[in-house]
Amino acid sequence: MPGQPSAEVQQLSVIVLTGANRASAQQTLEDIAQQTIREKIQLVVVDFAPLDVADLDTRGLRCAYLRHPEFRSLARGKAAGIRASHSGIVAFIENHCRPSPEWAEKVLAAFSGPWTAIGYAFVNGSPDSYRSRAALLADYAPWAYPVNSGECRHMPGNNIAYRKEFLDSLEPDLGRIFGVDFNVHEILLERGGKMYVEAEAIAAHQCFESWIEVFAANFAYVRVLAATRARNQAWRTPKRVVAALAALVLVPPLRFWRLLRTLPGRKGMAARLAASLPVLLPAYYVCAVAESAGYAFGGGDAEERLLYWELDRVRESTASTPAAGVV
Repeated sequence: MPGQPSAEVQQLSVIVLTGANRASAQQTLEDIAQQTIREKIQLVVVDFAPLDVADLDTRGLRCAYLRHPEFRSLARGKAAGIRASHSGIVAFIENHCRPSPEWAEKVLAAFSGPWTAIGYAFVNGSPDSYRSRAALLADYAPWAYPVNSGECRHMPGNNIAYRKEFLDSLEPDLGRIFGVDFNVHEILLERGGKMYVEAEAIAAHQCFESWIEVFAANFAYVRVLAATRARNQAWRTPKRVVAALAALVLVPPLRFWRLLRTLPGRKGMAARLAASLPVLLPAYYVCAVAESAGYAFGGGDAEERLLYWELDRVRESTASTPAAGVV
């Protein structure tokens, strides 16, 4: 089973998917170029922008630059990036996420353990305000800094690192199942793999500027998750209907319970969550409706909407990357 420690794992492929949000993506590439283990990194850029848009500056990094304006799903872009990766570890980082200088080093070091996937810790990458702090927690509360390093069963999507051998084992279906990482994590756990959060692999996540954007992005993401899950597992109509009804009732309390279980040892997090409840609770109910819709009616146009929110929509960012040991 992929996930055993390996002395041969010495290199890291970093995959960045990007589209119209060029300025933010360029910041991400600048930060990757400033990593403490730059010489061990292969950069893989999967660019969805039209061919007449100039390539991003890869800052002299060893790079595979892929142009795919015809792609209309994140899954196809992720699959293309994985296939172009030549390292034992593959780390995804969003084009609106800024890794700290030690991020790659911490991720690579964490794979000395028996882990198949490694998650990061997240700080606010937008100008500090109640709006941006709450938006970060709506997306990443269980993994928001400070977070406890350790094994876990639930990880975030889009920003996560995997052993390449595990991803290769998902062929030829990568382009079909990888739209949302949750579905990949189900396979990983079923095969006996293990996931781990590394608290010092810190990335600053840029947030949306309005609650409507937060809710719309979450709706698209979770609807793709549910539709892909039901399709991949060939659920029949009765199971889809039961799951759709159950999601409306169970998803909000389940997500909140999972969040509460992460609180011990996280200094100040309980107060931050309490202050953000006016955003968190509606976001959880939006996710419940989206999951129900995905099971009952499929994905609809959610994959293309998700592309817009993830790759094209411009988000306000801070001027600097997070420092190691932030509090």
